[in-house]
Amino acid sequence: MQTKAPTQNVYASESALTSSPCDSALQQLRQYFGVDFSLLCGSTGDAIEIASDARGVDWSLRSSLCRVVAERQRPELLDERNQTLTLAIPLRRERLDTAAEQDMHDPLVAVADFLSWESQADPGDVLLAGELGVSPTDAAIWRADRSPWGPDALLRMAELATDKLYETNHLQRNIADLSSNLASTYEEITLLYRLSENLRIGEDPARLWRAALDWLTDIVPAKTLAIRFAARESSRDEVSSSEEAKLYVDGPSPLSDAMLHELVELAGPHSHDHTLVFNNQSTEDNPWVDVEVEQLVMVPICAGDCCFGYLLAANHVDDGEFGTVEGSLLSSVASILGIHCSNVQLFHEQAELMSGIVRALSSAIDAKDPYTRGHSDRVARVAVRIAEQMGLPADQTSTIYLSGLLHDVGKIGIADSVLRKPGRLTDAEYEHIKLHPGLGHKILKDIKKIEHVLPGVLHHHEAVNGKGYPDGLMGDNIPLQARIIAVADSFDAMGSDRPYRRGMEESKVDSILRQGAGEQWDSEVIDAFFAARDDIREIAQEEDDTLQLDFHFMT
Repeated sequence: MQTKAPTQNVYASESALTSSPCDSALQQLRQYFGVDFSLLCGSTGDAIEIASDARGVDWSLRSSLCRVVAERQRPELLDERNQTLTLAIPLRRERLDTAAEQDMHDPLVAVADFLSWESQADPGDVLLAGELGVSPTDAAIWRADRSPWGPDALLRMAELATDKLYETNHLQRNIADLSSNLASTYEEITLLYRLSENLRIGEDPARLWRAALDWLTDIVPAKTLAIRFAARESSRDEVSSSEEAKLYVDGPSPLSDAMLHELVELAGPHSHDHTLVFNNQSTEDNPWVDVEVEQLVMVPICAGDCCFGYLLAANHVDDGEFGTVEGSLLSSVASILGIHCSNVQLFHEQAELMSGIVRALSSAIDAKDPYTRGHSDRVARVAVRIAEQMGLPADQTSTIYLSGLLHDVGKIGIADSVLRKPGRLTDAEYEHIKLHPGLGHKILKDIKKIEHVLPGVLHHHEAVNGKGYPDGLMGDNIPLQARIIAVADSFDAMGSDRPYRRGMEESKVDSILRQGAGEQWDSEVIDAFFAARDDIREIAQEEDDTLQLDFHFMT
């Protein structure tokens, strides 16, 4: 299939109808859209010219639709399928010598198929081939030769092309309109791209809401833009109370939150499902709208069955009226915000679940070994303080805290007789207790959400001189979080009471840590420990006062 070949006449008797102005129009359409157009008679629906890349389609069906297009005299989409769009453009004939001769000729309609920008992944181009009526190979060639279009953009371009073709006396105005539309489309795409690039789940959603309002002010011709978010999501058949709502406004707000709540209630179920546009006449007829509101667009921010709030634009800057362009753009933005709200809610639910799991495992360790109750929490907080002293970012300190809480989880699998033995361990018992890092790794390795903590759990008993366990790693081959936890673990273990001995004096603990720097423990970590020694001393003296678990590093 050769997609770039010129159009060919299929009705020789009709060749007189294809006057040179019409040929010129088809050529210009080819330039505008990058595809060949077929030509149909607007009154009979007969095909006059068929583009070489217009396959064996059902021309009888298109003929009837094209007659309607010719009567309405405006570009229309004949079909919107999964992969393709079919566009029809009525062509007004150039003036003939007399009005009588002009009446003898039928109107013409140009028709072409376009690739939809909403087309889904189509392995082998099977779906596209079915819509085009060609082989998958030809469908792949057809796709490669085309840029995707959206329905609104395609119709907008068709209207501009029609004006350009036939209103030469308004050429400058048409160019200005085209420039304005292209600029608007670019700004809209840029806005949606900016929103998608800023969907960081772990951050405060309000930052995205405010940014969305700020960016919309450059595109939407409204004096006031606002987002009304409920503190909790509501179902599509209920309205959240105004007391629970948060209102974010850009520009002078003619609507109070109470009035917005009343507006939502009076709009009823439609406010949860549709974009509502109130222009001058409708606002004048509604006493519940403040006298300062002349035009209003209200779009629900929803995802699934949940409605999180509303995006609103009030009062057109030129005292004009809001239309489908503004409504569609605000609807797209509201959809992104709704999906983001839903994702944030799901993320927080998952974070709470993971927090509960971590707390439960930490409590299980304390229950298993009551003599070291609070040890895991102290190790976690000391490790975090060391990490902060070393200048590590928040995501790494969060990982280190979780790893510290869970570093001894493997002791759940150690025999009670060994863990709770009041005296010193035998060699065999010591070898048995050395299994706990590997057991901890085995317990946690299938929990994908906290897989980042595994290096600290598995390697917190390694020594930089290679004499540690379980793998005898040396130096920088030991993960940094494990090197940090090793110092925090040793510090708390040496300073805590055991059944067979009392905790060491602080000076002795410090001396052992200094002597072991570069041998058992990482020197840089030891330096950070002593740089933060005062804070660490306070942590060691505090009761069990755990930090807030933070799972943002997993996003």
